[in-house]
Amino acid sequence: MINLPNINCDLGEGHSLDHEFMKYITACNIACGGHYGDENSIRETVELAKKNGVFIGAHPSYPDKDNFGRKTIDILNQDLQDSIKEQIISVKEICDELEVDLHHVKLHGALYNDVWGNEELSLIIIEALKSLDFGFSIYAPENSTFAKLCNSDFEVIHEAFIDRKYDNSGRLTPRTLEGSVLTSNEECWAQFHSLWKDGICKSISGDIVEIKADTFCIHSDSSGALKNLKYISNKLRNV
Repeated sequence: MINLPNINCDLGEGHSLDHEFMKYITACNIACGGHYGDENSIRETVELAKKNGVFIGAHPSYPDKDNFGRKTIDILNQDLQDSIKEQIISVKEICDELEVDLHHVKLHGALYNDVWGNEELSLIIIEALKSLDFGFSIYAPENSTFAKLCNSDFEVIHEAFIDRKYDNSGRLTPRTLEGSVLTSNEECWAQFHSLWKDGICKSISGDIVEIKADTFCIHSDSSGALKNLKYISNKLRNV
Protein backbone atom coordinates (compact mmCIF):
# COMPACT_ATOMS: atom_id res chain seq x y z
CA MET A 1 0.00 0.00 0.00
CA ILE A 2 1.57 3.31 -1.07
CA ASN A 3 1.36 6.43 1.04
CA LEU A 4 -1.05 8.49 -1.05
CA PRO A 5 -0.47 12.24 -1.26
CA ASN A 6 -2.63 14.94 0.24
CA ILE A 7 -4.43 16.72 -2.60
CA ASN A 8 -6.40 19.86 -1.79
CA CYS A 9 -8.78 22.03 -3.77
CA ASP A 10 -10.30 25.50 -3.40
CA LEU A 11 -14.07 25.03 -3.22
CA GLY A 12 -17.24 26.87 -2.26
CA GLU A 13 -16.54 29.35 -5.04
CA GLY A 14 -19.80 29.06 -6.94
CA HIS A 15 -19.03 26.10 -9.16
CA SER A 16 -21.60 23.36 -9.65
CA LEU A 17 -19.19 20.41 -9.42
CA ASP A 18 -17.93 20.69 -5.84
CA HIS A 19 -19.61 17.37 -5.00
CA GLU A 20 -17.53 15.69 -7.73
CA PHE A 21 -14.23 17.27 -6.65
CA MET A 22 -14.83 16.03 -3.10
CA LYS A 23 -14.51 12.42 -4.29
CA TYR A 24 -10.87 12.87 -5.32
CA ILE A 25 -9.33 15.15 -2.69
CA THR A 26 -8.05 14.94 0.87
CA ALA A 27 -8.68 18.54 1.91
CA CYS A 28 -10.71 21.54 0.76
CA ASN A 29 -10.23 25.26 1.21
CA ILE A 30 -13.59 26.99 1.53
CA ALA A 31 -14.19 30.53 0.29
CA CYS A 32 -15.51 32.44 3.27
CA GLY A 33 -16.75 35.80 2.08
CA GLY A 34 -13.63 37.71 1.10
CA HIS A 35 -13.39 36.79 -2.59
CA TYR A 36 -16.56 34.70 -2.72
CA GLY A 37 -19.07 33.01 -0.46
CA ASP A 38 -21.72 33.52 2.18
CA GLU A 39 -23.22 31.51 5.01
CA ASN A 40 -25.20 29.28 2.64
CA SER A 41 -22.27 28.41 0.37
CA ILE A 42 -19.97 27.80 3.35
CA ARG A 43 -22.53 25.53 5.01
CA GLU A 44 -23.14 23.57 1.83
CA THR A 45 -19.42 23.02 1.29
CA VAL A 46 -18.75 22.03 4.91
CA GLU A 47 -21.60 19.52 4.67
CA LEU A 48 -20.11 18.06 1.48
CA ALA A 49 -16.69 17.80 3.11
CA LYS A 50 -18.12 16.09 6.17
CA LYS A 51 -20.01 13.61 3.99
CA ASN A 52 -16.84 12.76 2.04
CA GLY A 53 -14.42 12.71 4.97
CA VAL A 54 -12.43 15.64 3.58
CA PHE A 55 -10.38 17.96 5.80
CA ILE A 56 -11.91 21.43 6.05
CA GLY A 57 -9.95 24.64 5.65
CA ALA A 58 -10.92 28.30 5.67
CA HIS A 59 -9.75 30.20 2.59
CA PRO A 60 -9.68 33.91 3.49
CA SER A 61 -8.58 36.65 1.12
CA TYR A 62 -8.51 40.37 0.66
CA PRO A 63 -12.15 41.50 1.01
CA ASP A 64 -12.61 42.09 -2.72
CA LYS A 65 -15.34 40.10 -4.43
CA ASP A 66 -15.22 42.35 -7.48
CA ASN A 67 -11.77 41.01 -8.39
CA PHE A 68 -12.21 37.53 -6.85
CA GLY A 69 -9.42 38.37 -4.41
CA ARG A 70 -6.85 38.25 -7.20
CA LYS A 71 -5.66 41.86 -6.98
CA THR A 72 -3.72 43.57 -4.22
CA ILE A 73 -5.93 46.21 -2.62
CA ASP A 74 -5.18 49.25 -0.48
CA ILE A 75 -6.61 48.47 2.94
CA LEU A 76 -5.87 49.54 6.50
CA ASN A 77 -4.02 46.93 8.55
CA GLN A 78 -6.77 46.75 11.17
CA ASP A 79 -9.48 46.40 8.54
CA LEU A 80 -7.57 43.57 6.88
CA GLN A 81 -7.05 41.79 10.20
CA ASP A 82 -10.71 42.17 11.12
CA SER A 83 -11.79 40.79 7.74
CA ILE A 84 -9.44 37.79 7.93
CA LYS A 85 -10.70 36.90 11.41
CA GLU A 86 -14.34 37.34 10.40
CA GLN A 87 -13.87 35.11 7.36
CA ILE A 88 -12.22 32.31 9.35
CA ILE A 89 -14.77 32.51 12.16
CA SER A 90 -17.60 32.17 9.62
CA VAL A 91 -16.25 28.72 8.71
CA LYS A 92 -15.38 27.75 12.27
CA GLU A 93 -18.91 28.49 13.55
CA ILE A 94 -20.48 26.25 10.91
CA CYS A 95 -17.90 23.52 11.58
CA ASP A 96 -18.79 23.64 15.27
CA GLU A 97 -22.50 23.47 14.49
CA LEU A 98 -21.97 20.43 12.23
CA GLU A 99 -19.52 18.83 14.68
CA VAL A 100 -16.49 18.74 12.41
CA ASP A 101 -13.03 20.22 12.87
CA LEU A 102 -11.62 23.27 11.16
CA HIS A 103 -8.36 21.69 10.06
CA HIS A 104 -6.44 24.53 8.45
CA VAL A 105 -6.31 28.04 7.04
CA LYS A 106 -4.98 28.84 3.57
CA LEU A 107 -4.80 32.36 2.21
CA HIS A 108 -6.30 33.03 -1.21
CA GLY A 109 -5.19 34.72 -4.38
CA ALA A 110 -3.31 38.01 -4.20
CA LEU A 111 -2.97 37.77 -0.42
CA TYR A 112 -1.36 34.32 -0.73
CA ASN A 113 1.12 35.79 -3.21
CA ASP A 114 1.69 39.04 -1.35
CA VAL A 115 2.83 37.38 1.90
CA TRP A 116 5.32 35.20 0.01
CA GLY A 117 8.17 37.66 0.49
CA ASN A 118 6.61 40.44 2.56
CA GLU A 119 7.56 40.25 6.24
CA GLU A 120 5.45 43.22 7.34
CA LEU A 121 2.28 41.91 5.73
CA SER A 122 2.99 38.39 6.95
CA LEU A 123 3.26 39.61 10.55
CA ILE A 124 0.00 41.54 10.19
CA ILE A 125 -1.80 38.37 9.08
CA ILE A 126 -0.11 36.21 11.71
CA GLU A 127 -1.16 38.61 14.45
CA ALA A 128 -4.77 38.21 13.31
CA LEU A 129 -4.46 34.41 13.20
CA LYS A 130 -2.89 34.23 16.67
CA SER A 131 -5.73 36.27 18.15
CA LEU A 132 -8.28 33.56 17.33
CA ASP A 133 -9.09 31.32 20.29
CA PHE A 134 -9.06 28.01 18.44
CA GLY A 135 -6.37 25.94 16.76
CA PHE A 136 -5.66 25.11 13.13
CA SER A 137 -2.78 24.40 10.78
CA ILE A 138 -1.52 26.70 8.03
CA TYR A 139 -1.16 25.77 4.38
CA ALA A 140 1.67 27.82 2.83
CA PRO A 141 4.65 27.38 0.47
CA GLU A 142 7.78 26.22 2.27
CA ASN A 143 10.11 28.88 0.88
CA SER A 144 7.80 31.80 1.67
CA THR A 145 8.41 34.42 4.32
CA PHE A 146 4.90 33.77 5.62
CA ALA A 147 5.54 30.06 6.22
CA LYS A 148 8.84 30.71 7.96
CA LEU A 149 7.28 33.29 10.28
CA CYS A 150 4.31 31.01 11.03
CA ASN A 151 6.53 28.14 12.15
CA SER A 152 6.91 29.32 15.74
CA ASP A 153 3.16 29.56 16.36
CA PHE A 154 1.45 27.09 14.01
CA GLU A 155 1.88 23.73 12.39
CA VAL A 156 2.71 24.66 8.81
CA ILE A 157 1.78 22.19 6.08
CA HIS A 158 3.83 23.08 3.02
CA GLU A 159 1.91 23.40 -0.22
CA ALA A 160 2.73 23.21 -3.93
CA PHE A 161 0.50 23.58 -6.98
CA ILE A 162 -0.37 20.95 -9.53
CA ASP A 163 -1.71 23.36 -12.14
CA ARG A 164 0.47 26.48 -11.80
CA LYS A 165 3.96 27.24 -13.08
CA TYR A 166 6.75 28.55 -10.87
CA ASP A 167 9.57 30.97 -11.59
CA ASN A 168 13.21 30.16 -10.83
CA SER A 169 12.88 31.50 -7.27
CA GLY A 170 10.13 28.99 -6.50
CA ARG A 171 7.40 31.60 -6.58
CA LEU A 172 4.15 31.22 -8.53
CA THR A 173 4.13 33.04 -11.85
CA PRO A 174 1.30 35.54 -12.46
CA ARG A 175 -1.82 34.10 -14.06
CA THR A 176 -1.52 36.81 -16.70
CA LEU A 177 1.74 35.31 -17.96
CA GLU A 178 1.26 32.93 -20.88
CA GLY A 179 1.81 29.32 -19.81
CA SER A 180 1.42 30.03 -16.11
CA VAL A 181 -1.68 27.81 -15.77
CA LEU A 182 -1.40 24.13 -16.68
CA THR A 183 -4.53 22.67 -18.24
CA SER A 184 -3.68 19.30 -19.84
CA ASN A 185 -3.82 15.89 -18.17
CA GLU A 186 -0.20 15.12 -18.98
CA GLU A 187 1.18 18.49 -17.83
CA CYS A 188 -0.66 18.38 -14.52
CA TRP A 189 0.32 14.78 -13.84
CA ALA A 190 3.96 15.39 -14.74
CA GLN A 191 4.26 18.41 -12.45
CA PHE A 192 2.37 16.74 -9.61
CA HIS A 193 4.39 13.51 -9.82
CA SER A 194 7.69 15.37 -9.92
CA LEU A 195 6.74 17.51 -6.93
CA TRP A 196 5.38 14.58 -4.94
CA LYS A 197 8.15 12.07 -5.58
CA ASP A 198 11.22 14.28 -6.02
CA GLY A 199 10.34 17.70 -4.58
CA ILE A 200 11.22 19.44 -7.84
CA CYS A 201 9.51 20.81 -10.93
CA LYS A 202 10.39 22.65 -14.12
CA SER A 203 10.07 26.41 -13.89
CA ILE A 204 8.31 28.40 -16.59
CA SER A 205 11.73 28.99 -18.16
CA GLY A 206 12.54 25.26 -18.14
CA ASP A 207 14.94 25.19 -15.21
CA ILE A 208 14.69 22.75 -12.31
CA VAL A 209 13.36 24.30 -9.10
CA GLU A 210 13.19 22.66 -5.68
CA ILE A 211 9.68 22.85 -4.17
CA LYS A 212 9.18 20.74 -1.05
CA ALA A 213 5.54 20.12 -0.16
CA ASP A 214 3.21 17.93 1.90
CA THR A 215 -0.02 18.92 0.16
CA PHE A 216 -0.75 19.63 -3.49
CA CYS A 217 -3.42 22.00 -4.77
CA ILE A 218 -5.48 21.94 -7.94
CA HIS A 219 -7.78 24.89 -8.66
CA SER A 220 -11.42 23.99 -9.27
CA ASP A 221 -11.85 26.94 -11.64
CA SER A 222 -8.97 26.00 -13.96
CA SER A 223 -9.90 24.68 -17.38
CA GLY A 224 -10.41 20.91 -17.25
CA ALA A 225 -9.66 20.76 -13.52
CA LEU A 226 -12.02 17.89 -12.70
CA LYS A 227 -10.86 15.90 -15.70
CA ASN A 228 -7.25 16.44 -14.66
CA LEU A 229 -7.98 15.46 -11.07
CA LYS A 230 -9.65 12.23 -12.20
CA TYR A 231 -6.67 11.51 -14.44
CA ILE A 232 -4.26 11.97 -11.52
CA SER A 233 -6.42 9.75 -9.31
CA ASN A 234 -6.41 7.00 -11.92
CA LYS A 235 -2.65 7.27 -12.37
CA LEU A 236 -2.10 7.01 -8.61
CA ARG A 237 -3.87 3.64 -8.59
CA ASN A 238 -1.03 2.29 -10.73
CA VAL A 239 1.93 3.94 -8.99
